[in-house]
Amino acid sequence: MKNAVILVLSCLLLISCGKSEAVIRAEALTEQVNGYEQEKEAKVAEKAKLESELADLNAQLAPLQGQLGQVNGQMAQSRNKINAMLKPVAWSAVAPSGEGVAHAWTIKIEMLSVNRWEWKEEESVAASDGWETAQVFDVLNYSVDPRSLKSEALVTTYLDKPAIRFDCMTEKCIKVEGSQQLSEPIGPVNEMRDSNYWAFRSADDARVAAQDISAFISAAKQENGLPQRASGLNDRAAKITEEIARLTEEIDTLDEKIADLTGQIKILVPQGLKS
Repeated sequence: MKNAVILVLSCLLLISCGKSEAVIRAEALTEQVNGYEQEKEAKVAEKAKLESELADLNAQLAPLQGQLGQVNGQMAQSRNKINAMLKPVAWSAVAPSGEGVAHAWTIKIEMLSVNRWEWKEEESVAASDGWETAQVFDVLNYSVDPRSLKSEALVTTYLDKPAIRFDCMTEKCIKVEGSQQLSEPIGPVNEMRDSNYWAFRSADDARVAAQDISAFISAAKQENGLPQRASGLNDRAAKITEEIARLTEEIDTLDEKIADLTGQIKILVPQGLKS
């Protein structure tokens, strides 16, 4: 359309000995059209570049979101099974002195997330000589980032009961707070440990729990950073989408201006020919 207007104006100038007001006005409008066309061309190129970037982002997001969904599903399944299997454990024994000893261990899971586990353990030992009973307690709160644990939980025993043990990869990573009477130091506890035991009612429970906890730890390590990466890509995609919408609106506005000016030029050209 722009070239057609310029051609008409050129013909008009060749016919006319001088420039009429209509010709001068048409020339001015043509300059405006040229400017709008250049501005539109730049915006169309910018929009195409953003659309290409958005397509690339979406291509990255699709497998990332699929991986994140799979990992979250694995962790949810393992979390439910672990919670269901962690039950109070009680057992009795006879001390070398002949006294009867009753052990009790309970655990309450407060959080099993990708980056934080929190739980509370209570353990008691009661000894009786047939006349008197003495009882001592440990009440301890634990927390750890599961990603700092070794990926494999080990099947073992704890005070002759089936148990699992999970260990830190490199250093003491398990925070312990509370009070204890069953081991040294007796009294308030606020320390870091490099491993911990969870007791179970049967060896089968311990084996299954070790598998589920190992699966959870491995999934947590796989998930590490995935939500942040997905969130970053989603944020960038949202900003690009907004920018594309803005450019589309501006291009439509330029098209309207170009169409309006072109219409005015078409009216002015016949007037210039008559002058």
